[in-house]
Amino acid sequence: MLPSISPKLFVLKRDRMVEGIALAEGYLVRDGNALLVNDATKLPVRCNNPVDLEVGDLGCGTVAGKTRFVSPAAGWARLRAQVTAILTGRSHAGYRVTDNFLELAHRYTGGDQYEEWAGAVARHCGMEVLDTLSQYLAAPVGFEPEFAIPEIAPPGVQTPAPGTEL
Repeated sequence: MLPSISPKLFVLKRDRMVEGIALAEGYLVRDGNALLVNDATKLPVRCNNPVDLEVGDLGCGTVAGKTRFVSPAAGWARLRAQVTAILTGRSHAGYRVTDNFLELAHRYTGGDQYEEWAGAVARHCGMEVLDTLSQYLAAPVGFEPEFAIPEIAPPGVQTPAPGTEL
């Protein structure tokens, strides 16, 4: 069952998880107390794909199987939609709000270094790897997003609506 939280709190928690996933995937790096976009030689940065999504060619091609988005904002929008679907129980990819961070990581990474990934995301969210996503949503908030995620894709760029199959 989903905990009842305000839309503002949901967005705060969703965006914190989005940051954690982008950290775990190497798009963002920590520099002291700041989160920064990794250098431009890294594949997620070159593809405007903060989490190395492999959803095929959406009009800008692929690189090493990773989807290339038209802009960083389009990549972030896709990730936000994906995390929204996961945290609201509307994911069609098998994610459940009863999953803990390890289970989420195993499915998300295909088992590739999933324990490290789970630790990075859970820590960024202020949780432990065995905590469930439902517990994360119900937990008190002791953080603010650290990275200014682009809100709107450029004109003409279609981004998936929340709940879109991802």
